[in-house]
Amino acid sequence: MTDILSILQTGANVSLTVTPQDLFDFAKNVIELTKEQMLPIMVTAAQTTLLSRKEVMEKLGVCEVTLYNWRKSG
Repeated sequence: MTDILSILQTGANVSLTVTPQDLFDFAKNVIELTKEQMLPIMVTAAQTTLLSRKEVMEKLGVCEVTLYNWRKSG
């Protein structure tokens, strides 16, 4: 039996009747594929060195109050 994701990837114009188990398997498959794609991005982000407050102020040429206001306002 072919899984839902494989059918969708073919681009075929079809109507499907699915069971709850089919939907569960589809969701698991999508989650696993997303994990595989996101893991390298998350690892890279975790290794990124963040700037200190002082470095940010120097790079942007702003004072501590401005930086605080920006952070507070999101």
